[in-house]
Amino acid sequence: MSDPNIKPETQALCDRGNITLAEYKEFRGNSWEHDLVHKNLDLEALVHATKHNLDNCKFSNHKNDPCTTYEDALVNILAPELVRRCEELLKFQDELGNIIL
Repeated sequence: MSDPNIKPETQALCDRGNITLAEYKEFRGNSWEHDLVHKNLDLEALVHATKHNLDNCKFSNHKNDPCTTYEDALVNILAPELVRRCEELLKFQDELGNIIL
């Protein structure tokens, strides 16, 4: 049964999976569609989307203060560290691809 909040073209894109950064940047949809699309991004697009969302979070933490909530830790430490490591992985994959070619 299809979700009435998801357009058929968005569902088809997500069924295909591995939505690229270029496709993601062109994507326009409602909140339900964005939730679905985010689950189907390739790594590069996922890093981009995560950084964009982190930049728009309302949580703030002063550099010298420890995080006092799970939300603060997630937004200020864990997610940025995960993004950094994913970016390193993408760079390594790119360099490895250049070596193999």
